[in-house]
Amino acid sequence: MQAFYRDVAVEVIGRRLFDLTNGWDGEPAAGEHVIVVTHAPPTDWEHLDRAPFTFAESVQKAMAIAQTIAGDRLIDVAAGQIGSQALELGQIDQVVMSQVPVILGSGRPFFATDRLAEPLRMENPPRSWSATGSPTSSTTSAR
Repeated sequence: MQAFYRDVAVEVIGRRLFDLTNGWDGEPAAGEHVIVVTHAPPTDWEHLDRAPFTFAESVQKAMAIAQTIAGDRLIDVAAGQIGSQALELGQIDQVVMSQVPVILGSGRPFFATDRLAEPLRMENPPRSWSATGSPTSSTTSAR
């Protein structure tokens, strides 16, 4: 996973994750820039003047901004509503899923929509890796 995130230029997240993490106090968790999809950008966030964060009103706009910033480098899209919408829009080339061996009770689905309009066939067999009991991660193509 560290190798993957080392190559990420831009991360696209939703407002919920931004609020839960307080935007990682203005320091991107991965990459050099964060695009937050929201209909209500914060006006009083203490890091607004200095943090490399951009606020976009739709997934389409967020992905266009991310592609401009990233160029040929990687864009990481968070799971949940934003990941589901980007997947439905055909904006996802590869899915990386990390599985942590703990039970947390109820939670939110990895892909937030109930069902995709059309079945999505994942290509290529998944590659999995694990290091000394750490979370297992799988990578597969989404196109």
